[in-house]
Amino acid sequence: MFTRDDSSGNPDTRSRVLAATRKLMDERGVARVRVDAVAKEAGLSAGALYRHFKGREELILAVILESVPRDMPMTAALPSEDGAQEDSLSTLIDQIYEHEKRMAAVAVTVLADEQLSSGFRDMLSRAPGGPEDFTRALAAALRSYVEAGVLRRDLDVGVAATFVQGRCFHHAVLDRLHGPREALGAPPAVTAEIVNFLKA
Repeated sequence: MFTRDDSSGNPDTRSRVLAATRKLMDERGVARVRVDAVAKEAGLSAGALYRHFKGREELILAVILESVPRDMPMTAALPSEDGAQEDSLSTLIDQIYEHEKRMAAVAVTVLADEQLSSGFRDMLSRAPGGPEDFTRALAAALRSYVEAGVLRRDLDVGVAATFVQGRCFHHAVLDRLHGPREALGAPPAVTAEIVNFLKA
C-alpha cells in the first residue's frame, strides 16, 4: 500500500503514483523518468517512494504491467441500431491502437535494457495471466462481431486478433520513429483499413 508522508493508508495513493509515472513516461520517455520527479508529481517525498519500490526500474515495470487493459470491455453487448455495430467495431480498434501505441512507447527502451527486460520477465511470471490473455479477449470480441454478421463468417478470430495487434503496434512504432507521414496514414486510416480487411 502506498502512503502519503502525512496520511497512511490512503487507498488512492498507489493509483496517483502510477498515474504520475505514466505521465512522465509519456512526456519524457522511459529513459528520463526519475524517482524524485515522480514523487514530486505524485505529491510524495522520494524517500516515501523508496519505501514502496526498490527503485526506478520496479516503478516503471509496475506501470508497464498495469497498462495492459485486462478489463477492457471488449466483449460488451453489441448495439443493434443500423450502422452502430460497425461504429462499435471501429471504436474497439481505436482502443487497441491506443494500447499498442503505449506499448510501442516503452518497448524499445525495455528491450534495449537487459536489466529492465529481466525485471519485466520476472514481474510478468508472478502476475496473474499474461499478454496472451489480451489477445484471447480480443479474439472473443471479434467472434461476437462475426456472430452478429458484421465480420465475415470464415474469419479466424485468433489470427485476426494477432493481426489487429500487430498492425496497430507496427504503425505506432513507425509513427513514433518517423513522425506522421502521408505514406503511413493517420491512425483513423489504420482503423478503417483494419475494419475493411476483417470484413473482406
